[in-house]
Amino acid sequence: PLPGQTKLPFLQVPGAEIRAGFTNVIEELPAQSTRAWLGLPDNAEVLLLINKGKRAVSRLAKMQSVEDEGDAPASSSSSHDSEEKDDPSSEGRPAWMRTLLVSLTQWLGSLPTSGIERPKRTSQNVKDPLFRCFEREISTGAKLYSKVKSDLQELIEVCKGTAKQTNYTRSLLSNLTKGLPPKEWKGYSVPSWVTANQWVADFGQRVIQLAEIPKA
Repeated sequence: PLPGQTKLPFLQVPGAEIRAGFTNVIEELPAQSTRAWLGLPDNAEVLLLINKGKRAVSRLAKMQSVEDEGDAPASSSSSHDSEEKDDPSSEGRPAWMRTLLVSLTQWLGSLPTSGIERPKRTSQNVKDPLFRCFEREISTGAKLYSKVKSDLQELIEVCKGTAKQTNYTRSLLSNLTKGLPPKEWKGYSVPSWVTANQWVADFGQRVIQLAEIPKA
């Protein structure tokens, strides 16, 4: 090893000089080698199990979301059922649409109401590359915020029965009923196991962060 480096026993250079010697060294290697051979930490298996657990929980959440939206509202109380029967606006709408309406209303309410104020350009700050970088990020975030908020409002009207479905809203509903964030909203990369609830909560925090940048 170089000066100051510790000698690792599993990285020793074999002293063989011919093919037969190297073959013997390979055959003498233990059947179960340490993870360090692959450059992995000692807790690599634990990290893999944690990721598998997260994916399993996410899939279960998506399955539960689809089941809740596809079934009749049997889990609701009898008083809630009677209210829906008395409500003429709920007539003719499937159970999954009434259930999704609750989620859509909650998601819209969780988003910041003030939106994102775009930074003002001046002859001085426009020359700053850091300002231009933040300006692009804020502009992209503001457009996505307007899109998501507008889509949620439109979907609420569709689920209430006051607006007709379009190909675009059908695509959004197809993903949201499965508990997945629509691809039309994915303006940035997120893990494949993220649910619609998690995406909206994370997006709300991103909007708040972007809104604070011009004030700094």
